[in-house]
Amino acid sequence: MGLPCNRVLYGAPPLTILNPKTGKRLKKGRPLKHGAKFCLKAPPAPERHVEFSLPLGKGKVCVSAWNQLHFKDLAQLVGTVIRVEFFTPDDQPKYLRPLWLFWSGPRSVSLEALCQMYLARFGIEHFFRFAKQRLGLLCAKSPTLAVCENWVWVVALAYPQLLLARTLVKAAPRPWDSAKRDPQAPLTAGQVQRAWPIFSLGLGTPAAAPHPSGKAPGRAAGFHPEPRPKQPVVSKKPPTPAVAASA
Repeated sequence: MGLPCNRVLYGAPPLTILNPKTGKRLKKGRPLKHGAKFCLKAPPAPERHVEFSLPLGKGKVCVSAWNQLHFKDLAQLVGTVIRVEFFTPDDQPKYLRPLWLFWSGPRSVSLEALCQMYLARFGIEHFFRFAKQRLGLLCAKSPTLAVCENWVWVVALAYPQLLLARTLVKAAPRPWDSAKRDPQAPLTAGQVQRAWPIFSLGLGTPAAAPHPSGKAPGRAAGFHPEPRPKQPVVSKKPPTPAVAASA
C-alpha cells in the first residue's frame, strides 16, 4: 500500500526488563506498544538498499527499506517501509517526492520485485475500470454465486480477445478524437471494441445457417405417415375373483 509523505510510524517496543532476583518487571504499568518514531520526512539510514537501471536507458531506480515498523492505530501489523526514488540518466531526481510503500508480506521478496509489483497496479486498475465501464463486469445481478463467477470469467476472457485483435481491426476514430494519433501505435482495448462490429461481419462461424423464417411449408404432397402402434390397456385394479355358479 502507498503512504503519504508525512506519515509517522513506530518501531518495535523496547524489551521488558525483568528483575533477576524476583523475575518481575522493574517498571510497573502496561507494557509499551510502540518504540521510536519513524518519520517519513526525516528517515534514518536505510537497513536495505538496492539500485537497478530502467530499460532503454531511461534512468535508474533506488529502493530503500526499513524493517519492523507498524502504525500507531494497528500495532499488530508489523511490516517494512519502502522508499522508491526515480532518477533521470544524469542522476537528477525525476519527481519532487519519493514513493513510500508499506509491505507486510514475506521478507524473502526482493526490493526490486516489490517495486515492480506496485508499478504494475497502474495497468490492473485501468483493466478493472475498463471491465466495469465497457465490458459490463457488474451487470450480473443474480443471487447465485456460480452465475456471477461465470460472468466474471466471460468478461475476463473477452478482454484478451480484444488485445489479440489489435492488429486485425481497422481503427474507427470518433469525430472528436485527436487526429495526431500515430498509425504505428497499437490500438487500445476501447478502440478495438469500437471497431469490433464491422470486423465481426467478416468472421466465420461454426454454427449452421439459419432456416428461412415465415410459414412452414408443411408435409410433402402424397406423404402418409404410418399410424402409431396401439398399446394394450393397462388396468391398475386387482382382478375380480370369479363367482361360482349356483347349482
